[in-house]
Amino acid sequence: MNYKIIGITGHTGVLGKALIQKFKKHKNIKIFKFFGDIRKKKDVQIWLKNKKFDAIFHLAAIVPTAKVEKFYGDALKVNYLGTKILIDEIVKRGSTDWFFFSSSSHVYSFSNKKIKEDTKLKPISKYGLTKLKAEKYIEKRLFKIKFCIGRIFSFTHYSQDDLFFVPSLHKKFITQNKIELMNINHVRDFLILSDIILAILKLYKNKSTGTFNIASGSETHLIKIPKFFSKVFKKKFIIKNNNKKETKHVGNIRKILRLGWKPKKSINDILKSFLR
Repeated sequence: MNYKIIGITGHTGVLGKALIQKFKKHKNIKIFKFFGDIRKKKDVQIWLKNKKFDAIFHLAAIVPTAKVEKFYGDALKVNYLGTKILIDEIVKRGSTDWFFFSSSSHVYSFSNKKIKEDTKLKPISKYGLTKLKAEKYIEKRLFKIKFCIGRIFSFTHYSQDDLFFVPSLHKKFITQNKIELMNINHVRDFLILSDIILAILKLYKNKSTGTFNIASGSETHLIKIPKFFSKVFKKKFIIKNNNKKETKHVGNIRKILRLGWKPKKSINDILKSFLR
């Protein structure tokens, strides 16, 4: 690909770092890190000033869900108000030809069927609520600029902190001899980081518009994850209070498959990456 000026927010996040690495040979990449705070209009204005981007990838956000629950006010300011400020300035200046927003599957409710992009939206967490508010503002304001919303399902990476599910389990099996787990009778859709980056680049290459699920489309019963680590570390675990009703959150990926992208790695590949 021949890239023009690329803008990326969220450079400290796992997703941001990986996307920047993918663009590392591109000299015209402008990362929102020297300009300050996404919540401050002045900082955003300085970043956008006198620039015409071929694409802006807006990845800046407060996660994980536990952190958002605890600091919802701060999360709302970054995930929604920061997005609002960025969008307003882009519209005012005509800063880009294409805008990508990394949203989340948390905008969807649980479902026994694979979730489509046109499924009625009902956030399952406060994190999902902040993302949905941002999505709605993008749809309201960017009617003259091409935009794409990627709803990313459960992705995990060994560099995430232990507030995330898989890193927390991995840490327990490393540091504890008596491992107790609670309420893991659920089904999720896990995707490896490299596949997410390839999906985002495919959307960019096609300058796709609208909303796309970025997911594996495959079910992973959460019990599979501690079983994997149990075998590797030769440690047993027990499940306590596993009385919550099973929930499912799995993406329908027919829409993005039609672009020529498909996931290459499985949940086993993801878990093996933690052993490196």
